[in-house]
Amino acid sequence: MSGDSASKLPSAAAIPVAQASTLGSFYSLSLQSTFPEDLEVDEYCVELLRVYRQRYVTFANCLVTYARPVKICQNCYTGFNSLDDIYKNISSDQLGPGNVTCHDSLMRSDRMMLLFTLYNNLQDIWTSAKCSKCLTEHQEALMNDTVYFMATLNQSLSCFEQYQKNHTELCKDCKASYKRLNELYGRMEKNQTLCIDLEDAMNMTQQLWSKTYYCLLPREETVPVIAVSSFMLFLPVIFYLSSFLHSEQKKRKLIHHSYDVEDFLFFKKNANRKRRKIRKKLKTEPSDNLQIEDDKRDVFNAVLQSLTISDFKSHFQLTPSQTEDLVRLLAPCEWTAIREERWTVWHAVLASLWALSTQESYHSVANRFHITESLICDQLDEFCTFVSSHLANEIHWPQEEEAEMSVVGFFSNVGLPDTLCVVGTCFIPCEKPIDVPDPEAYKDPKGSYSVKLMAFCNHKGRFTYVSAEHPRNWPNSRILSATELGKALQEDPMALLHGKHIIGNSTFALSEHFLTPFPDYATLGQKKVCYNQKMQSSLAVAQGSIHTLRSCFQRLRCLQLHSVYQTSLAVKTCCILYNMFLETYNVPVDCIEDDVTQKPFHELPYGHSGSLGGISKRQDIAASLGRTTKKRKCMYN
Repeated sequence: MSGDSASKLPSAAAIPVAQASTLGSFYSLSLQSTFPEDLEVDEYCVELLRVYRQRYVTFANCLVTYARPVKICQNCYTGFNSLDDIYKNISSDQLGPGNVTCHDSLMRSDRMMLLFTLYNNLQDIWTSAKCSKCLTEHQEALMNDTVYFMATLNQSLSCFEQYQKNHTELCKDCKASYKRLNELYGRMEKNQTLCIDLEDAMNMTQQLWSKTYYCLLPREETVPVIAVSSFMLFLPVIFYLSSFLHSEQKKRKLIHHSYDVEDFLFFKKNANRKRRKIRKKLKTEPSDNLQIEDDKRDVFNAVLQSLTISDFKSHFQLTPSQTEDLVRLLAPCEWTAIREERWTVWHAVLASLWALSTQESYHSVANRFHITESLICDQLDEFCTFVSSHLANEIHWPQEEEAEMSVVGFFSNVGLPDTLCVVGTCFIPCEKPIDVPDPEAYKDPKGSYSVKLMAFCNHKGRFTYVSAEHPRNWPNSRILSATELGKALQEDPMALLHGKHIIGNSTFALSEHFLTPFPDYATLGQKKVCYNQKMQSSLAVAQGSIHTLRSCFQRLRCLQLHSVYQTSLAVKTCCILYNMFLETYNVPVDCIEDDVTQKPFHELPYGHSGSLGGISKRQDIAASLGRTTKKRKCMYN
């Protein structure tokens, strides 16, 4: 301690006796006192914590020791297994000596959950290194492929050392062993049996071969490439030579078969007569076909005008006035798909609404509107693009008065306070996507592909935020964190929710801003059961809207798109049209269960029981469900 700091402390003589006694008891309290016995950690748990510390340090030291060159998978798997065993022992609910469980006291007793965070960091390193690809099923030993690769690698490195001073001989004599190593690496890469050790070793070997020793490995396809290139190079020469020879032959034929002037005029007259007949025929047939199509469209337009408002809406989901507004909004857009005569934006909008509302094949829709199937598909893509961009504000997050109305609506309808929105999910089928790096993440066990729709709704079932671009196999918690809404919820929840909360099912993480049901362990009290029932009633709003969405716009059940982007655009368009649909029609909400079955969040490998704020808030709401004070009633009137 410096002299300045020491001079600022009061001397013992300057402190009164009573005050000195008080200070002494304070220091004693800070340094020597202990917590009550019921808050102290059991000796069995302390011993587990000590073992966890030793194994954690051992594994971390191993990672640092074999970081360069990378050999962590070969040398550290025993340390990882030991750490994994003790972590599973601590995090499990199994009882130890004296019927003691250390799960709550060690894993959930602090806000940061340090043991989980520390283990998760090392597990992420182990997972990203793909060490399991090089080890046996239970990670107890190296796989035979890995051992064989290392042996082949050592042969190449030994050859490099033997000819290290003569690079010319090295490139010649070591080519065979290096080629075998390359081929083996290629096969293992195709079979996905590579870990970071093998990737790093191969990378360093390739650098030695090409950059240090300046060797080249001739590619087998070089000869065909040279042959094709040579052929393409001489192709213009062959073309001009054949043209020249052909023209000379024509000249000889014209000179040999010379006709007089009368013959020439006779042939020319007949040729002109034939051309006029063909031109007249071609001119007549299209006009007849065009007249037939125009007559069909006139009949179709007459049928449309005869429909009542309810019949029109049953076919196109919007009222005639809403459709007219939509046509006026989209008319200035550049419709490249509208090419035929008498085919207007009105027809394009109606055909697109019909295509989205039914499961008819595109061929049947095209026949119904008397146009080609390709035009139906092209203009449907443009329709979704224009609607999602020009009517994006139809789906917006509730603010101010809308937010208060949603809170009041949920409280009056369900009985849960401060609820702003609810979230539901479903699968939207598509074809195998070609615009994503990992199409297999969108594949289900039956071989079908789909994206997951995550939709947030207010108390009326109106969509306030939708996302339909993430794989069906992702957990809901991961999808939420990847959306713009999830990021805003992490960064500044107060600006987004203003003290309110969102309701979701048990597949999401519990927090004070995102409430979920109590886990049903068959031991819930009456108030917790009541709370869970009200949660299910709230979640039925979102699932009911999703169910009605897919009933109104049945194309969502059979989207034949190979693009995740186009699929997401079509889903967003249908959600926008659904919000417009709700403006003129009140949909009764039935209790419909989520068709996306997943493990609860707390059962996932990285899951937990929720934040302390979320646990406390859920407990308070459940406890308040039995109270009906005047103050609580007046808050939401």
